[in-house]
Amino acid sequence: PAPEKMTNKMVEFTASIDEIKMCQGVPDIDLSKPACYTIGDRVVEVFDCVEDHLRLLQQCFDFDQIRQLMARDDFSFVYDSMCGVQGPYATKILEEVLGGKPGSCINATPKPDFGGPESAWHGHADPNLTYAVELVKAMGLNSKGEKIDTGKPVPAFGAAADGDADRNMILGSQFFVSPSDSLAMIVAN
Repeated sequence: PAPEKMTNKMVEFTASIDEIKMCQGVPDIDLSKPACYTIGDRVVEVFDCVEDHLRLLQQCFDFDQIRQLMARDDFSFVYDSMCGVQGPYATKILEEVLGGKPGSCINATPKPDFGGPESAWHGHADPNLTYAVELVKAMGLNSKGEKIDTGKPVPAFGAAADGDADRNMILGSQFFVSPSDSLAMIVAN
């Protein structure tokens, strides 16, 4: 991860941009549905990246077995996308394809500022005990990883990913899994 000092400089630099150069004569491309567009001597293909990713995951994991887990009465989960790019992937795969309870994927609408200062994590889409505050609380923990009473049943499993989904955090019911241990669990299974 980039140090906050560095990312703050990036934000400061982007605020100083005073001109954006655009290509002239390029038609609008509808990015909401798969299609091919010819622009001059180039072909631009728009594809459903969630479907593409789903096909890859189905080659790696036993989806029938995961569906059986999702259907069990004693299993519940929360996945926090922290308004990052993986939200649509999580909702489609975890809720629609694997049968997770609707609403189990939270903060699943991507936002350019990851929810910004108004979000509980103030736009810092970092999957850790400090910033993944909604997930951490739902899992019955505080920012120190100590058990708290949530006043409602705590899910069996929780996970979060950062804004571009290259880092993650996993939790059990009132139990934090350290990043090195979560990586070992992913590799082992």
